[in-house]
Amino acid sequence: DYKINSNDLLEGLFKSSVLLKAARHIFVSPSLAQEDGSWSTQAGNAAFNGMTRITPASIAYVVTSSETVFGRKIKGSQFNLYAFYDNILVPLGQPDMVERTRLILDYWTDNVLGGNPDAVFDDEDGGTASAILAQLCAA
Repeated sequence: DYKINSNDLLEGLFKSSVLLKAARHIFVSPSLAQEDGSWSTQAGNAAFNGMTRITPASIAYVVTSSETVFGRKIKGSQFNLYAFYDNILVPLGQPDMVERTRLILDYWTDNVLGGNPDAVFDDEDGGTASAILAQLCAA
């Protein structure tokens, strides 16, 4: 269960175990997405395609894919997946986010490709695109 900290919308950004499992499913193998998957015996899709690091676009793809699978469908609403994808990339590309983005990418690389599903994210910060940008501009 994730709760939003309105004072720091970046807290917990991309720390969801559901997103990490979705990324493992997509980039490594569906069986690895399960908690009992074995890292040592599965090279996976990423290895076959030369993928050694997670990128901001990788995260945006996973989050967007997860939204289409798990997202709440509101009757009569229109959801723009392209804008949603861009709203993931925009904060990660901001100059004020360079260090935090590096930590997020390292965390995802370790947890999705690196073989340590129990690794703990050591950054206490992490949160929505326009609010994140507003907090960065205010700083």
